[in-house]
Amino acid sequence: MSSVRVRYSLQYVQHLYDSGEDRSKLENLIRAFCGIQALPPDNHNSFFYLGGLHGLPFRGPGEKDPNWWGGYCWHATVLFPTWHRIYLLRLEDALRTIPGCHDVTLPFWDELANLPDPSVKILPLPFVPLTPIPTVLTSQTFELDGKTIKNPLYSYKLQKALVENVEGANHRYSKPQGYPTVRYPLSGEYSVVVTSALCFNLRMLIYDVYQA
Repeated sequence: MSSVRVRYSLQYVQHLYDSGEDRSKLENLIRAFCGIQALPPDNHNSFFYLGGLHGLPFRGPGEKDPNWWGGYCWHATVLFPTWHRIYLLRLEDALRTIPGCHDVTLPFWDELANLPDPSVKILPLPFVPLTPIPTVLTSQTFELDGKTIKNPLYSYKLQKALVENVEGANHRYSKPQGYPTVRYPLSGEYSVVVTSALCFNLRMLIYDVYQA
């Protein structure tokens, strides 16, 4: 019988690392992501292969059928939440195949972390996130085993070119080998600001209900 998997919020994992209380959780997470990103792209545990289950590179009907959005993910259906649950479990299982990372678990984002004064009801714009984004998402490098490495949670370079095969497509999804993917958590775009503001108000509502 397998042991119970305990998943922590990313904010908590970052706190444990920064405080020195437990640096292993974040270090092993980085080690695991480095491991699957280094696997050959055709390996079913590789970052490249698992990324293709959700979207790029397109497979199956999405590869050539312009009426299919391209990935295997069940977007816009009732299966959306359950599909992603098993998908994330598959990713977590792959991370745990890397030597020394057998107990790694995927952290989650805690929307209720560091809530402000509950008396604050109206959020002025521009919105400033109340929960600092963990530095592991914004730093280009990471110190691991006495070496400075490229942070796998910040960027990943495609090991193979992505070529969209849909007839008549404008190849908007095609990317060359070596193309870097980069998350952008500190975006100042207006849409991000508004969305964050709405999420903040939802958080406050949840907080009010919880307190009541």
